[in-house]
Formats: sequence, C-alpha cells, structure tokens
Amino acid sequence: MIDQSLKAYIEGSVLPLYDGFDPAHRRDHADMVIEQSLAALRAIIRDLPLLRSKFDTLYNKLT
Repeated sequence: MIDQSLKAYIEGSVLPLYDGFDPAHRRDHADMVIEQSLAALRAIIRDLPLLRSKFDTLYNKLT
C-alpha cells in the first residue's frame, strides 16, 4: 500500500530527525502517529462505500 521508496525515505531521512527532539516528541511518538494515521486511513477506505452511500442519500435530499 505504501510506496517503498517513500517508506525508505521517511525511515532513513525523516524519522532520525526525531531522535534529538524532547522526550515527548521523539521517534517512538512519530512512529505512533504514523501507525494511528494509517489505521484511520484503513478504516476510511474500509467504510468508503457506506460513507458514499450516506453522502449520496443526503445529497439527493438536498437537491
């Protein structure tokens, strides 16, 4: 799902920057934010047909 070159760039160039941050914002925090974001994205993708159906129903009522 994630482009491997993007993943390698983030792991090799972005995440190491977090090693020098304050304890509340180090790499483990960045990893957690990434994991939670991916979980939210998976849930949105999973529920997209239902969301689309509800949107279409609402849109049709308004038009």
